[in-house]
Amino acid sequence: MKKMSPIVFQHLTTLEEKFNCYFPSLKTDEYDGVRNPFIESSSNTGLLLCEEEKLACISSDRGLTIKHVEVPIDTFWIAVKEEYPSLAKKALTILMQFSTSYLCELGFSTLHNIKSKNESGYVVLKKK
Repeated sequence: MKKMSPIVFQHLTTLEEKFNCYFPSLKTDEYDGVRNPFIESSSNTGLLLCEEEKLACISSDRGLTIKHVEVPIDTFWIAVKEEYPSLAKKALTILMQFSTSYLCELGFSTLHNIKSKNESGYVVLKKK
């Protein structure tokens, strides 16, 4: 057991160091304009002047206001991507921060399915 302790300690130390790289601390109020471009927000400081003007165009478009209420936020930004490409790209980049974890989760799910056996001893592959 004593031989295992340094290995576990080293692994946890490395994990702690890498954690902030993969999951940075976020100030969510900075992204109010992404979540709802129809509210007045002083937190859009990362936008260029032309992007701020386009955001003003979006926020004054009644049709987009209705669309924003009816569809999920990512679907909304995908829908306006053609007309407002730079804003949509920034918004989708913020919204999709954890998309890289998808393959990791898929791997864990597959491993779980491989390890799961039914009573006859055969591997049971579950469909999602």
